[in-house]
Amino acid sequence: MIRVMVVDDHALFRRGLVRVLEDEGFILAAEAASGEEALERIEDHPVDVVLLDLHMPGMGGVEATRRLAGRARVLVLTVSDADDDLFAAIRAGAAGYLTKSVEPQLLAQAIRQVAAGKAVLDPEVTTKALEAIRQHPRPNLPQLSRREREVLSLIAKGYANRTIAETLGISEHTVKTYVQRLYEKLGVATRAEAAALAAEYRIR
Repeated sequence: MIRVMVVDDHALFRRGLVRVLEDEGFILAAEAASGEEALERIEDHPVDVVLLDLHMPGMGGVEATRRLAGRARVLVLTVSDADDDLFAAIRAGAAGYLTKSVEPQLLAQAIRQVAAGKAVLDPEVTTKALEAIRQHPRPNLPQLSRREREVLSLIAKGYANRTIAETLGISEHTVKTYVQRLYEKLGVATRAEAAALAAEYRIR
């Protein structure tokens, strides 16, 4: 039996989703209303697949995906069909991406595929994403200094600025400067996006 965790900040949607899961024969391992709560719950509840909303208060779905992906397969279930959201989720480690308009039977099929190690993407979102890639291919990684690469690597590992400073033997203020410089060079606005790019470019 496939054990599923439902992570969504809308309680009414969670209730409906839980009923669908039960009707389709899945085990509800846990529920959470935020990324932070999901990380807490997964410690005590074995999970095969996490059904995760992408836009939630607090940590947010992309960062939650990055942190949960090493513990379970993450299937994003969101209202957004924006290619930027798809790219961010996949870079963060999501195994699948569906919009909330998906039919219950197709959702159940997707959960089984993701649990089996396969990737699942919403066809309409994929079409838009492929077109965006064709029109705007990602440029090569900007030139980074050795120290910038070190900071980016530690960001990708989830380290806070203070921990990065202690690890590298530099001040926290200097770390903040490096982080801001990385944001500018990489064209990102969050640590999650920077971490996703680090994974994409295999900076470890």
